[in-house]
Amino acid sequence: TLANTNSTYFLNLTNNGTGTDSYALTIDNASSASTALLNISSPVTLNSGQSRIFALNVTNATLTGSFGLFLVNVTATSNNDSNKFMHVNTTTNVTPTRGVSLLNISALTQSTNASVNATYVLNLTNNGTATDTYTLAVDNASSATTASLNITSPVTLQPGESRIFALNVTNATLTNTRFQLFLVNVTAISNNASSKVMSVNTTTNVSATYATS
Repeated sequence: TLANTNSTYFLNLTNNGTGTDSYALTIDNASSASTALLNISSPVTLNSGQSRIFALNVTNATLTGSFGLFLVNVTATSNNDSNKFMHVNTTTNVTPTRGVSLLNISALTQSTNASVNATYVLNLTNNGTATDTYTLAVDNASSATTASLNITSPVTLQPGESRIFALNVTNATLTNTRFQLFLVNVTAISNNASSKVMSVNTTTNVSATYATS
């Protein structure tokens, strides 16, 4: 199942003794799944030959790797004879959902003068359910003199974790024009799921500076 998605196991408890009995149901959540719950209350009283069908629900919210195995055991013990017990072992294979969010904090269009830096503040967030690593790529389409990030790629983030960083764009000179537009895009790609990608497009309007003597 996927992280944050429930797996349901249906179990059948039967009193195969000759008298009415009461059974304690216990859960051993050995792998510390986020949720490991039964849909009935314990103890359960059953007449001889009577059965009760119930469900075990197992869910895990986040993962640290590419998948996680969650072992959950359910044990039924007679309250009248502790030597009479039986258990069921379940294994839930949880796989993560991958995601990426790349948003601008500052305006995506800025004006500046030649040789003066324009800074774009961006926010990268892991909105998946497992630790992920993201490659940050800069597309300097208009060949600005400088188009660089102030962090190193790749960036590793825990689920829900964010990293704020900056894109700096500068152009030193202009050719036969009073101003020029420089387009620089930043793309974040999950290294675990290349289909999880998001981009921010920036536009820097660089004006020429003039001097007299």
